[in-house]
Amino acid sequence: MQAIIQSAFLQALAQGLIASIWQMAIIWLACLLLMKLFTFSSAQKFNIAFIARLSGLVLFFYTVFNTYNDPQANWPLPVFTNTALFDFNSALIIAMPYLAILYIAVFIFKLNRFGFTYAASKKLKRDDLIKMPAESRLFVQQMTELLSIHKKVKIYLSKKINCPLTIGFLKPVILIPVAAVNNLTTQQMEAVILHELAHIKRADYLLFILQSLVDKIFFFNIFSIMLGNIIEKERENACDDWVIQFRYNSMHYAEALFKLGRLKAIPVLAMPLSGKRESLLLGRIKRLLHNQNKNFYSARSLWLSFFSVAVVAFVCLLPYCKPVETAMPVAARTFTPASPTQNVPAVFNEPVAAVADAKPVQQTKKITKEKEQANSILDKQAQLNAMAAKMNDDSEAFLEKQNYLVQVQQKVDSIQSRLQIEQTINSQVLVTPEIMQKATSYKNFKQIEHMLAASGDSIKVTETEASKNNYQKQITIESIDKNGNKHVYSVVIQLYQ
Repeated sequence: MQAIIQSAFLQALAQGLIASIWQMAIIWLACLLLMKLFTFSSAQKFNIAFIARLSGLVLFFYTVFNTYNDPQANWPLPVFTNTALFDFNSALIIAMPYLAILYIAVFIFKLNRFGFTYAASKKLKRDDLIKMPAESRLFVQQMTELLSIHKKVKIYLSKKINCPLTIGFLKPVILIPVAAVNNLTTQQMEAVILHELAHIKRADYLLFILQSLVDKIFFFNIFSIMLGNIIEKERENACDDWVIQFRYNSMHYAEALFKLGRLKAIPVLAMPLSGKRESLLLGRIKRLLHNQNKNFYSARSLWLSFFSVAVVAFVCLLPYCKPVETAMPVAARTFTPASPTQNVPAVFNEPVAAVADAKPVQQTKKITKEKEQANSILDKQAQLNAMAAKMNDDSEAFLEKQNYLVQVQQKVDSIQSRLQIEQTINSQVLVTPEIMQKATSYKNFKQIEHMLAASGDSIKVTETEASKNNYQKQITIESIDKNGNKHVYSVVIQLYQ
């Protein structure tokens, strides 16, 4: 039994549970700030809160795993020196395994209840079902096609429920209480059915099961519970927005919610239309009547959140604080036994009489322990010196390799520079008189223009007045090359044979 209590798993689990409180508190506060500073729709708020809660779950598992592999990984540097604080930490460390065992027992109990609730919800899909009227079934079929729901959705009347709900993910079933048929109008019934179809479209049943498991894991964490409340609220608001988008009267839909909310649903693993809390239903009705889609987090609640997170973080970090031990020089901690007439070093703050009355055996043990500590410190110092020497050797080899690479890069840059200079010289082609003389053999005036344009020169062509009506053209060409030099050519061009 003692081996189980002192196991590393229980210690890691206890530290993960304590750390999850301030971790989830910071995540919850970040969600509040994000929703306060920016405007989001209900669906976006649901996604933010759901992802934040899953992030807290992943962080909890990481903390437990990391602490199990390295028990000192999550312990910060020593800060406090209070002896009473150290005693509190020691007592809490001793109690951690028992807290972990208590947590496991409660978690197994809640997981067992979760299994029974899931079985009861499955049983509702089979027992005491009545076929819905034809117009309601036809409405479900039309809306599933309109919403692109590729699953076959069934709808029944049930005698065992008092509020509409949806059960199942792969084979979803919508259950409507029998009392709702007599209390709701046709439009109100369609709005209620559309709300349940929105749950199916959003895959809320699968996410609801995952959220329920997270509830069982963090049943003790108040910040996780508050994130769960945000998720539940925004999930229902998002489905209400689907109903309003289809132009159903918000006042009539709110009236339907009020009628159905007066009936309490039995505990099953499903998503009742009225939600699990009466305050949630009241907020939804106000939102529909007053068209409120603003953030419901005031500045006062944010400041209160800051304060609560700070207090929880401080309290949760107390177990990870160790007292600071004052470092003493080795020379002051190793000494020889003093005779009754000798002065005792002031480091020990003990009277001379107390040292004189001490037993030789105790002094010998103390001296031996101090020598062992001093030798251990010297060994560690030697190891550090050896590591430092090795690091210096490695750094010198690295610098040599780096210098060699720099020299190679300089040579490559030099070769590339020479190639670029040669290409630049070759590209600067000048039009010489010999080239212009050869150009006179062309019979088309446009070809000369293209040739000069290809050489990159700026050209100006003029024709004499006497040759304008002749087939032999006398042309003067003035060109300016890339270096700014001006060249003048006089050529005779034959336009035709």
